[in-house]
Amino acid sequence: AFGRHFVSFTLRSGNGAFLRSQGVTLPVFLENVNATHNYFERDHPNAKFPFVESKYDPVEDTVHLTYFSVRQGVSPLLLGVIEEVGARLYGLDVDFVPTAVPADLADAAAANRAAAWHVSWKNRPGGCKEDD
Repeated sequence: AFGRHFVSFTLRSGNGAFLRSQGVTLPVFLENVNATHNYFERDHPNAKFPFVESKYDPVEDTVHLTYFSVRQGVSPLLLGVIEEVGARLYGLDVDFVPTAVPADLADAAAANRAAAWHVSWKNRPGGCKEDD
């Protein structure tokens, strides 16, 4: 819920152009998540942003997403952000299917600090979601 609220708040706060500039499609947006975090780290040097690896499959038009954080239990925030970005910026309903994490992240996954998903989407009826 917080991830969805965060996107809504960001858009209402006049930062929509910044969010939209992160990618012309959802896969491009996801590829730019770490760059976006790096941008925010300049103003928030003590923040602990996660690392997100995004691998786009052009044949299936899907993304394999791997997430790692030093903090526990924050992956639902990421999923909410992606769902809301998909709905509001790209007119998409986004679906996540959990997948195995790479072996080097197994311990982090066991500690609820890493996860991986197969991400797919479909066009939303009516296009982009409007403000609440």
